[in-house]
Amino acid sequence: MKISLISIKNKKHLALYNNGKLALLDNYGINKKSLKDLNESDFLAIKNINNFSEYEFKYESLIDKSSNLFLVGLNYSSHINETKEKIPENPIIFSKTNNAYCGNNSTVKIDENMDIDYEGELCVMVNKKAKNINEENALDYVYGYFIGNDISSRLMQFKTSQWFIGKSFDKFYPAGPYMSVNEIDNPQELKLKTYLNNELRQNSSTENMIYSVKKLISYISKYITLERGDCISTGTPSGVILGMPEDKRRYIKNGDNVRIEISGLGSLNNNFIS
Repeated sequence: MKISLISIKNKKHLALYNNGKLALLDNYGINKKSLKDLNESDFLAIKNINNFSEYEFKYESLIDKSSNLFLVGLNYSSHINETKEKIPENPIIFSKTNNAYCGNNSTVKIDENMDIDYEGELCVMVNKKAKNINEENALDYVYGYFIGNDISSRLMQFKTSQWFIGKSFDKFYPAGPYMSVNEIDNPQELKLKTYLNNELRQNSSTENMIYSVKKLISYISKYITLERGDCISTGTPSGVILGMPEDKRRYIKNGDNVRIEISGLGSLNNNFIS
C-alpha cells in the first residue's frame, strides 16, 4: 500500500494513495496524524479501503517533526569518484534539523549565491525500536520506503569539516509523494533517476550502494537507538552538480525544477525560487 500525508484547507490527513487519487483515513475512523502513529489494527482497516476520490490538496512531509533523519554520505562509488573523495571505511552518518522536512511539490526558497545542489536518494522509515540489530534481521525493522532529496548548499557544506549547516536550510529535505509499505521486497534493486528541468542528471540503481539498507540499519542501531518513525536517507549516486568540472557547474537557480523518480515510489517534484 501507498500512504501519503496531505493537507486540505490547512487540515492534515493521512491518506491511502492510488494513482493521484486519495482515500482519507479519518473518513474510515483512523484519526492518526502521522505515519508513525498507525498501528496494526489501523492497517487491518486500511486493507479494506478501495474507494478513492480526487481532492485539491497539498503534500506534507512524510517524516514527523518529532522523528530523527539520519543521512548517509558517499554511499555510491560513482559519486565518490566524481567528487574525488575516498571510499569510507565506515558509513558516514550526518543529520538535518526538522525545519528541513517538507513534502512533494513544496517550493524551496534559495539564495543563488549558496551553490544549491540536488541529491536524489532512497529513504527508509523504521517501524519499531531498533538497538544492536543484526544485518540478517535488519529489514524486519523497515516500515516503508520513499523518495528524498538531500538538497545541499555546497558553499556552506564545505566551509567547515561539518556538513550540518549546508544541509539544514529550510525545506532542504523534501520527501514523498508517498511511502510504500509492504510492496518492496528488495530495496537494492530500485532504479533512481534525477532530472533538472527535465534533463536527466542522475541515472543509477540502489544495487550500487556501498552500504546496503540492512547494513545501514544495523550499523546505526549499534550506536544510536532507532525509534519508530526515524528515517535513514541512504545516499546519492553520481550526477550531482558538484561532480561536474568547475567551469560547467551551474547550480540551482530561481525557477528551476528538480524531479526524482525511484521505481515503485513515484516521482518527487520540487520548484525553487529566490
